[in-house]
Amino acid sequence: MGKMRLPLKPAVYEHAAQMINHTLAHFRNLGWYPRLLGRAYCDHTQPAPTSDEKLLQQADQAWRKLVAAEPPPEIEPAFAREVNRIVEAARKELLAG
Repeated sequence: MGKMRLPLKPAVYEHAAQMINHTLAHFRNLGWYPRLLGRAYCDHTQPAPTSDEKLLQQADQAWRKLVAAEPPPEIEPAFAREVNRIVEAARKELLAG
């Protein structure tokens, strides 16, 4: 005989209902709208309107723009020295062999 499952506490059902209501109220406004790919209906009997090369170029431009907009990370000098020491030791070991 299998274990009997206990019903969930009412608070769990209430929380789930709140989450569903929130999702229903907002999902149409917060859809995913990709910047590089179209969401229009695709006719698979016709060639794709955008080549892979063009898509790759657009993706390359997009990530470069995002990275350029970010401020450089603040690195503590002691941490930078330790990373440089490790890299230099690895370089010597790899080039010696």
